[in-house]
Amino acid sequence: MTAIDSWKEQEDDPVVHIDGRVDPRREDAYWQSVYWAQPYYRADCSYEDDYASAYCVGYIGYAQYGGSFDDAEKSLCANWLRIKGESRLSIGR
Repeated sequence: MTAIDSWKEQEDDPVVHIDGRVDPRREDAYWQSVYWAQPYYRADCSYEDDYASAYCVGYIGYAQYGGSFDDAEKSLCANWLRIKGESRLSIGR
């Protein structure tokens, strides 16, 4: 089962939950409020155009892979390349 397959919309809760561990709306709101204070922040990049999709790969990857970066690195990179769109960010550690 992929992370996308595990997204569930609760009838009484309009928030989409990923496997019960991640609330995408909460994650997005958090990262949007703090991305500019991170050490990798670039002033020439915006949250919506550049960072949002990268954070999405991270929190969906956490739900999908359980937080083990070393085990998930190849899949996370593939997911990033698939959804990055016009983001000016690149893969790097």
